[in-house]
Amino acid sequence: MEHRKPEFWNKHGLGPDFRVEPEQDSGQKHLSSALSPLTLFLKTAEICQCQMANFPLSRPFGLCLCSLLLFVCAFLPISTQRVNVTLFTESQCPFCTRLLREQIWQFHSRFPGIMNLQVIPFGKGNCEFTRDRRIICKCMHGPTECDLNRLQNCAISYFPRRHIGLVTCIQGLKNLDEAYRRCLSRLSPRTQFRLKQCAETQTGEVLNYVSMLNTHRAGVRIWPTAYVNGHFFDRSYPMETKICEHTAWC
Repeated sequence: MEHRKPEFWNKHGLGPDFRVEPEQDSGQKHLSSALSPLTLFLKTAEICQCQMANFPLSRPFGLCLCSLLLFVCAFLPISTQRVNVTLFTESQCPFCTRLLREQIWQFHSRFPGIMNLQVIPFGKGNCEFTRDRRIICKCMHGPTECDLNRLQNCAISYFPRRHIGLVTCIQGLKNLDEAYRRCLSRLSPRTQFRLKQCAETQTGEVLNYVSMLNTHRAGVRIWPTAYVNGHFFDRSYPMETKICEHTAWC
């Protein structure tokens, strides 16, 4: 029986790139197939061959130029073209929601594999240990935000390289029930059970605690906070522009 897409996916253009348990990151597939050094080498050789045939008088200069281009393409390190993007978010922060849905997801959809994205959902809050060694977290926008933070952290833990669609879907929703209904419905029953179990137990709270530590260690004071290749980005212009400054693939 074919699953129908929930309304939320249609409205925001989100697709669950996390539907099956990943064998290989979709971004890595994109780079390895479309942007490999061998592909670039062959394409450049093809262009050079056409250039030599069409403009025989410029053959000596063209031969030198093509030789240089072929050398560069043959040794171009593809991994250095990926851009590290770190986002500190809160699940019910409206500015975080706009950034994820309108910029990060849209960029990922058009240029899969360019971003090495790390999302850290927690925000302004704190976690404490109780006497019975349980962790209890308090979040800026209340208990519901902590619930959604847990679900996002569980998704990141369960799909370490393919969570962007799920995290974006959860972002900005009203509560866990809505997130389960709108964002988990296309996953297998087993995966849904594991994510719900994580989000509703101490497993998810421990993940919230780890995100809190990362947030505090980074000294984050405003949300969302973004770093591109380790440098703070003030978001004074679109994220796409900033990311594309660090790579030739967009």
